Amino acid sequence: MNRTQNKFFKKIVFYFSACSVLSGVAQTTTYSPYSRYGIGEINQKTNAHIMGAGGTFIALQPDTFMPILINQANPAALAHIRLATLDLGGVADYRTFGTTSGNITKRTVNFNYAMLGFPVRKNGGACFGIMPYSSVGYNMESKANVAGVDGSVTYQYQGEGGINKAFLGYGVLPFKNALSNYYTAINASKGSDHPMQFSKGKEAVNKLLANLSLGATANYLFGTLEQSTRILYPVGPGGTLIYNSSQRQRDINVQGVSGQLGLQTAFFIDSVNYRDSSGILHKRALMDKVKFSAGYFMSLNNSVNLTYDALIYNYYSTTLGNQIILDTVLNNTGQKSTMRLPLEQGVGIGFKKGDKWHILADAAITNWNNFKLIDPLKELKNAYRLSFGVHYIPDRGAAGAGAYLKRVQYRAGAFYNTGYIELKNTAINRMAGTLGLGFPVGIGRRSSIINVGAEYGEVGTNANNLLKEQYWRLNIGFTFNAFEDRWFRKVRYD
Repeated sequence: MNRTQNKFFKKIVFYFSACSVLSGVAQTTTYSPYSRYGIGEINQKTNAHIMGAGGTFIALQPDTFMPILINQANPAALAHIRLATLDLGGVADYRTFGTTSGNITKRTVNFNYAMLGFPVRKNGGACFGIMPYSSVGYNMESKANVAGVDGSVTYQYQGEGGINKAFLGYGVLPFKNALSNYYTAINASKGSDHPMQFSKGKEAVNKLLANLSLGATANYLFGTLEQSTRILYPVGPGGTLIYNSSQRQRDINVQGVSGQLGLQTAFFIDSVNYRDSSGILHKRALMDKVKFSAGYFMSLNNSVNLTYDALIYNYYSTTLGNQIILDTVLNNTGQKSTMRLPLEQGVGIGFKKGDKWHILADAAITNWNNFKLIDPLKELKNAYRLSFGVHYIPDRGAAGAGAYLKRVQYRAGAFYNTGYIELKNTAINRMAGTLGLGFPVGIGRRSSIINVGAEYGEVGTNANNLLKEQYWRLNIGFTFNAFEDRWFRKVRYD
């Protein structure tokens, strides 16, 4: 390894060490009351580049042109990485929580992801990184009248923490040479006693095989979920306490391994056949090659290990606000259990014309009905997601005066998720629209890009006395490609 490579890898180690520290430290990444349920608010799976186009990723394959993106959400896409690529990102979130009685606003700014992708031989690619998996952060209060109690009983709910995901993925094109081998076999058989006959059907099958990529990702999930519930009874006549208050505390530590599987394929059309006025068949090359792509991914529903502490006790508060514990109902520490993850599956399609337009659509389902966090949760249901995205680049090869705006990447999209929480027979769904820009960085080179994506969305509803969230989210990502692909090459000295 030469001096330049050594300095680069020291920077990589520093970046990922810093990101690991940020992920390990308890950060307030959400203020959503809905993060009380399940394992909290599920974080986005992708980077700022993809989120600018509605988070549509299942059929998205990285281009061979710089700057190259990392689509780690579908591990099959990693097979197309041809340059070592570093991607770092953060997110700023502004939310308004509205009820029939008023609104409050909250803001957060947090680390979002760090990942490094690189080619493996000539037909594969790999990626490793870290990002949040879910976030918990709520502090709310409600009052209710209880039979036999003179006054309102107050319920206070608090929670914080979350689960992080460190991942290592690999994708491969196992039949990369299928189409070229087919053409070679036809040409080699010419002049023989039994020449191979060209078949459009066989050509189409070999095109699909040549672009078929398979991938898998191993995820290490780790983090802590802290949940607390207080039940406060009113003071009786004369300042006497008729009922004791109680507190329930549960701290859950998550550590376990899960995984994802994915596949993609594509079909290119570079010419069309037509007949002239004499009925003679001709072939005409297309100015912009057309590409149809399809993809599938699955997140496994295996179980991961949990260690949790559970504490329930009754108490009363002094006039100075101190708690006097009367009796402990439950005090279990170091308990072992498991969390069964939800099975998630999705399919996607894509259409690309030349190097300008790329249109994508996804559909996915997450089976939360069988999810278990120590005990089964009745508030959860299966979630369905639909997303749509468009990428546009006026002229990625533009050069000279006024060429910069032609190389800027423009993105737009939208998604709808039915959500996995159901309260008062009402689904807590999410819908959002996105816009994104990719700004090439550098003078005389196109190896780095700054991705900026804006997202506006709504979560939940005010119906049935529920809460509605409206949010603005700004995703910022920095993508760096290695110059001339020299990060992982051996240097030969004369």
